[in-house]
Amino acid sequence: MHSNSISPDAPHQETPSSHDNTRKANFRCRCIDDDPNDRRRALALRYRVYCQERSFLPAQNYPNGEECDEFDQYAHHFAAFNRAGQIAGAVRLVRYVESLKLPGQHYCTLFEDLPDHLKSLPLKSTAEISRLMLSKTP
Repeated sequence: MHSNSISPDAPHQETPSSHDNTRKANFRCRCIDDDPNDRRRALALRYRVYCQERSFLPAQNYPNGEECDEFDQYAHHFAAFNRAGQIAGAVRLVRYVESLKLPGQHYCTLFEDLPDHLKSLPLKSTAEISRLMLSKTP
């Protein structure tokens, strides 16, 4: 993803569709960077999805039941809430940090064989969407 600026406070522009009324009535989405309680709830959902349900990460590495890593401090975190206020899904947008790179560059060998046009991305204004997850239960 490439953007000239990343601002979690920028107004959200929705594209009208026939599903707008239903989506707006059932879910509320917002940045949760400034809400420690919702951040913990999102990290607990990440733990359930990435460690318990999908076994992508070893659960024993997260004894507090919250999956987090070194990239979280450089990310904007977002969540979708259902009518009951429960987190239905969450995602983070990780800003590039030279000492860490992006999560995909750090963990995936796929990035070693990128086409030249992707290798030339202006990394200082590039971000990566990661840790996208949805809750199985309400």
